[in-house]
Amino acid sequence: MFQDMFGEFTTGKVGRGKFFLLTLGLGLILIVFAMTIGGGIGVFERLGGTAETPGVQPLALGTLLAFFAAGIVVAIGQLNLIGKRARDIG
Repeated sequence: MFQDMFGEFTTGKVGRGKFFLLTLGLGLILIVFAMTIGGGIGVFERLGGTAETPGVQPLALGTLLAFFAAGIVVAIGQLNLIGKRARDIG
């Protein structure tokens, strides 16, 4: 899976079914990542943290940066898959 998404950028082909499954898998990984981070923040706030607590602000910034980094990784993987699928079409 990772070899197809992040492997060779200039060569390779991906079939229709594999493209669909890899795109679906990439989306599910991102959803699970987001739910894990969100659930962790919810548990932290339930255990006594509030928005005014100094510990929450760095946690929110770290979470935002983690989502941004994950979005960049997903975009690179998706663009690589699209490029390979385009090579396969024509």
